[in-house]
Amino acid sequence: MKLVQRGLPKALSAGAVTVLCAALLMGCGDDADDGAAADPSASGTSETVAAEELDGRSFVADEVSGHDLVEGTTVRVSFEDGMAVNAGCNTMFGAYTVESEDGAAVIRWEDEPGATMMGCVGGLADQDTWLAELFADGVTVEPAEDGGEADLVLTAGDVRMDFAEVGDGNAPADSSPDAFGARINGPTTAQPGEVLKLTLTNTGSRRDSFKITVSPADAGKVGPRYFTLRSGRSAKFRLKATTTPLSLKVESVGAGGYVDAYTVR
Repeated sequence: MKLVQRGLPKALSAGAVTVLCAALLMGCGDDADDGAAADPSASGTSETVAAEELDGRSFVADEVSGHDLVEGTTVRVSFEDGMAVNAGCNTMFGAYTVESEDGAAVIRWEDEPGATMMGCVGGLADQDTWLAELFADGVTVEPAEDGGEADLVLTAGDVRMDFAEVGDGNAPADSSPDAFGARINGPTTAQPGEVLKLTLTNTGSRRDSFKITVSPADAGKVGPRYFTLRSGRSAKFRLKATTTPLSLKVESVGAGGYVDAYTVR
C-alpha cells in the first residue's frame, strides 16, 4: 500500500511515521494517545509533523558500509519537492514513495527518475548506476540506535548508510533542477604539470554558490575553488593537472549536489 507519493507534503501511515521519526531522531508528540496518532483527521497529529519535517531537508552520508565508494565521494539525499540523490557525479531527481513493508518504511522512486547528464570518470559512472538501482529497488529506513549520532539510517541488503543532516532545513521554493546549474568551458586536454585556464558559468535561474573539486583527488589542483555567481555570470579559475584523465566536479550549494562535471584527458 503506497503511503506517500508525488512530492511533498506527504501523509504517512502511523507505522511508517514511527519508523521515520525514530530514524530522524525526532519526537512526534508523546502526549497523544494511540487513537489520536492513528487518526489522520486529528489536528496536529504525528503524520502532519513528520511530513513537514522531511520537506526541504538534506542529508550526507558520514559512513557507507557494504559497498566500496569511489575514493573521495559520498552519498547525498535531499527531500526537496521530491527526492534527489547523488554519489559524486550526476544527480538523480524525481517523485518517490514510502511504502510499509514488514512493519518498516521503504523509500523508492515512484517512476524512473530524471538525471543530470555529466560525463563521469574513475568509476563514477558505475557508481551512478549502483545508486540509481539501489533507490529503484528501495531502501529501508532503520530506527536510530540509542546513543547513535546518525540523523537518518538507510539500508538495502548488505548496504548501510548513516547520514547526517546538512544545511538549515529551509530549501528555497524554486529548488527545481532548472533553478540550479553550472557549466565549465576551456581546454579538454592537458599534459602533466600544465596549467589550464577555465571558466565557470552559472546556467541556473538564481544566484548560487559553487564548489569545484578534482577527481581523483591527487590528479590536480584548482584555484579558486569557491564561487558565488548571479544567473548568467561567469568567473575564471585555473587548473594545474598532475595526471590525466581527471574530472572537475561542480557542486551547487543551493541544490545540495553536483550539477556539472568536466573531463580533461
